[in-house]
Amino acid sequence: MDLPAIGQDEAYNIASMIAKVTELDDYAPSWLRLQYLSEVLQSNLNEVRYLWFESELSLYFSAGEVIDLVNVSFEANARSKEVIREIKERPHPRSE
Repeated sequence: MDLPAIGQDEAYNIASMIAKVTELDDYAPSWLRLQYLSEVLQSNLNEVRYLWFESELSLYFSAGEVIDLVNVSFEANARSKEVIREIKERPHPRSE
């Protein structure tokens, strides 16, 4: 928008990019789910707990799905069992 002029090649490239981005609208509902999955996979237990109770992870994943992720991502110890127990006790934290 700030360019004084756009050449034919630039215009074509911009139009192509817009077309590709527009196609992504079909995937928008899954986009946040993928972003949260990425965050969970990079998080420690405290961060997973925060994402579940304080953020919007529960809007995109079920309690069972998050518990499965905790089970495969962390070793079974007292802390992981505690986080799993808390998630089971509050499976819908955003609706409380």
